[in-house]
Amino acid sequence: MRKGFAVGIMLMGAVLTLTACFLKQEQEYGSVRITIPPRSTLPQARVIGPKTIPANAEFIRVAVYDFPDYAVSRVATIPLLPGGSTTEISVPVGRNYTVAAISYMVDGERGYALTKDLERGVQIRAGEATPVSLDLQPWPLDVKHWGWREGETFEGGPVTSGEKIEVDASSGGGAGLNPRNAYLYTSTASFAGPGDAIPEPGKQWGSYPPWQFHAVPTPELEEDAEPVTMFIGFVFWLEEVWIDPDSDVEIYLFQPNRYLGEDLYEIEILPPPPAEGGVDLTIR
Repeated sequence: MRKGFAVGIMLMGAVLTLTACFLKQEQEYGSVRITIPPRSTLPQARVIGPKTIPANAEFIRVAVYDFPDYAVSRVATIPLLPGGSTTEISVPVGRNYTVAAISYMVDGERGYALTKDLERGVQIRAGEATPVSLDLQPWPLDVKHWGWREGETFEGGPVTSGEKIEVDASSGGGAGLNPRNAYLYTSTASFAGPGDAIPEPGKQWGSYPPWQFHAVPTPELEEDAEPVTMFIGFVFWLEEVWIDPDSDVEIYLFQPNRYLGEDLYEIEILPPPPAEGGVDLTIR
């Protein structure tokens, strides 16, 4: 079973406020202002509450883009500092924007997403501040497995050793937050801990939507072996809009999210049934 989602407060009383405001420039540019103070100084504004930023989050990455053509796309990576910070992303005035944010941590050379949210239809107008409200939450995940046995389809439940199965995974987050590529990993040893190595081999490429992984092999067991658990995890690539040209870290999404303490997807693997034998009878 998946564990309940629980997060801690990284900065006591910290909030994240995104405000779109007009900058008086000849080219009519406005900006999205991202303020991360130690405490809220704008109680009248709708904000990102600190309880939605996990304790292990190290950065917030904010993307501002017009969907679906992405003709305008701006990204900023903001470290979560004890003293807070203010960052502005410059964008043309008068466009219909999506403003999105991801909290993430770094593990090795990769960033791993923790929580996210977005708001569509953000208007940046001349001489007017536009508050943006985001409530960062984990990505949803729905996984199921199925296959064929004796000419009939089965879904869920234990699987016999050596059977190949189909695995479907749905994970969406909204325009710009939906994963674009995915790998599936399997192992008979859990890799749910943040420091656990992702198993190799066992990588399977999936197609979207939903993420469909075909002919996934299961462990080979002897007839007299005990049942084992096959653990499954997914690594998703996010949309290119989240690539920050000023950062060397690309963000990935691991699901079920081991960086939030979630359990991997599990399938019980049963040993094969005994082979049917005959009778060797000799009569004299």
